[in-house]
Formats: sequence, structure tokens, C-alpha cells
Amino acid sequence: MVRRITTSGRVLPSNTITIVKNFFNTCHNVVNKSNFSKVKVINMDDTCIYLDFPSNYTYASKGSKGVKANTTGGERAQISSGFTASADGYKFPIFLIIPRKNYLPNFIPPDNVVVHYKSGSTFNK
Repeated sequence: MVRRITTSGRVLPSNTITIVKNFFNTCHNVVNKSNFSKVKVINMDDTCIYLDFPSNYTYASKGSKGVKANTTGGERAQISSGFTASADGYKFPIFLIIPRKNYLPNFIPPDNVVVHYKSGSTFNK
């Protein structure tokens, strides 16, 4: 019987807890030895957000040989977003990269969002 995969991933090592504790202890020691204030310790993570995310399933008549799904054609369209916070709890504005050369007309982002337009939607440059 062929079945669809419902989850995928790796099994964590048996010493995962020890590795995580050692990592946090090392970070704590580096910050304390260097006399960093929590304001100067910043973490940033980026992720892409797909603008059109069609489902893998649709409705079809029983016994259909092929099932066609109509889409917008923009399944690969995405924006990149960066989320940043400091160790003291301050959250920086969300940084969005929108893959277009021209500004979006009549679009005013919220106060906690910074928008950057460029031809690609990645943080590589």
C-alpha cells in the first residue's frame, strides 16, 4: 500500500539536552566575560513567506484518471521577512523584502514593519 508521508524529520541525538545546556552556558559565559549589555546581544532570523500556497488535494469525480487544479500561476512568488530581537526583550520592526522594482501603489506598512523593494527576495546582499 502506498501512503502519503505525513511527517518527516530527523531523530534527535540521545544527548540533545546536554548539547543545548552546554550551548546556553557557553553563550552566557561569552556575554558575561565580555561585559555585553543585553541591549547589544541581538538575534535575527529570516524566513520566506509564500504568497500563493495551493493545496495538494482537490475534489474530483470518483474514477477520474487525471485531476487538474487551476492556480494563479504565482506558486513560487514569495517575500522574505526578518525578525529581530535583543536579549533585553526589545523587538525590532519586522523587515520585509518584496521582490519588485516599483513600490506597491497605495500600500502603507504598519509602524512595526520596514519594507525594502529589490529584484530578488533574499537577504544575500
